[in-house]
Amino acid sequence: MPQIVHIHQHIENCSRRDFKEWLCHIAPDILWFDIQDVGSYEGSVYGIGLYKNQILFYEDYYGSCGGCGAWGEGGEPESQKIVLEHSHLFKTSEELYIYLAGLSRTDRPDMVEIKEAIGEIVELIKNESKTNN
Repeated sequence: MPQIVHIHQHIENCSRRDFKEWLCHIAPDILWFDIQDVGSYEGSVYGIGLYKNQILFYEDYYGSCGGCGAWGEGGEPESQKIVLEHSHLFKTSEELYIYLAGLSRTDRPDMVEIKEAIGEIVELIKNESKTNN
């Protein structure tokens, strides 16, 4: 059984500019396995997690200045509801892989890390279903 190593947890007093910490803080009902900031001046934030026994894939973007979507300047999500509005839920990893194959952005997430996180989520779901049966 693979060891689960990618779970992210919230640390007190996180900065709104810290994508990983902020998402864990603002969306605590999601068990996050991978959160990626892809870009520098402007870019995208991707996250993968487990939410209500489904695989969640989060997509957002950020701008470079206040008023144009910069995180820490008011562009970050303010609630779990908003995080979920920017997310897609999948019942199977196969459905998610089909979706990921269609991503056309130039600032794509690191697919090796995404695949590792998906594997961990699938394993966790399998183990939980065995425990509940």
